[in-house]
Amino acid sequence: MSKVVIFGGAGFIGSVLAEKLASSENQILILDKFIHGDVTHRLQNLREMNNVKIKEFDIVHTNDLVNIFSEFKPNQIFHLAANSDIRPSDKLGSRDFKDTLGTTVSIAEALKKHPVDKFVFASTSAIFGSVDKPISSNHHVLNPLNPISEYGVAKLSSEYVLQACCNNKLIQQLSIVRFPNVVGRNATHGIIFDFVQSFLRNDPVLKVLGNGSQQKPFLLVDELVQALLNIMSLELTEPYIVNLSPSDTCTVKDIVEIFLELSKWDAIVEFGSTPEGWKGDVPNYSYEENIWSQQFRPSKEAVRSAIISALNQYKVREI
Repeated sequence: MSKVVIFGGAGFIGSVLAEKLASSENQILILDKFIHGDVTHRLQNLREMNNVKIKEFDIVHTNDLVNIFSEFKPNQIFHLAANSDIRPSDKLGSRDFKDTLGTTVSIAEALKKHPVDKFVFASTSAIFGSVDKPISSNHHVLNPLNPISEYGVAKLSSEYVLQACCNNKLIQQLSIVRFPNVVGRNATHGIIFDFVQSFLRNDPVLKVLGNGSQQKPFLLVDELVQALLNIMSLELTEPYIVNLSPSDTCTVKDIVEIFLELSKWDAIVEFGSTPEGWKGDVPNYSYEENIWSQQFRPSKEAVRSAIISALNQYKVREI
């Protein structure tokens, strides 16, 4: 039996991960600030489980975190806490450095008192910045790390902090997982979430960030979570840095078409005028195929499944 802390366990990916972990005999502790969306809905089933504890907590409070580690004594950590909605980061940059990098620094300080066996960190494609060819698994050689958003800077800085922890034996086995746009149930933000909210308001116009030419990979959250669990189970002798993504892409225009098809919405579509959806957006990128990408469904299929899940969640109609 493992004692697992999930930082950001009430969020989009974290809540799905917690649900999956809690179905086993693991003891789970969820630490989260509860700032994204309908937390009650995402945690409803987890609150009824005897092996799950849920605590509203700001992770940057290092001394309190040390006390939590002393009491719970985790041997595994999933670190998903971050300012996950990166679109307004140009206006709220302090949130990226506090909620994304600041949480990592606080965890690192706590690990000085309470080292841990296994640690999985959720990183991102945003650390690469703008790229003109598929992101390689041989990232150290072929992919410069050049984030153009504060979110990307904070994530990359967090990677370095955790690698230092591993070098100092505060983490015995470290996995850094870089993934793309994630979609699916329990989403708190993102293009599909925005479209559903606009649809529920019955807006006459569907406003799209950017001109629709953005082309990116999309990964279904349940498939990502299974990969995270598989990675946590690995026995490692050195830090494991990996890209988790399908190797194909989907355009924003494709997403618009799929959404309108499934929702049967007759809204007028209004695209933006720029290739980027927001400041710091990387409008076009992809990943090279690797041993993990073969396990994921294509991006368009992931998008379609996520839209169906979102519409059903809000009981728009059973699809």
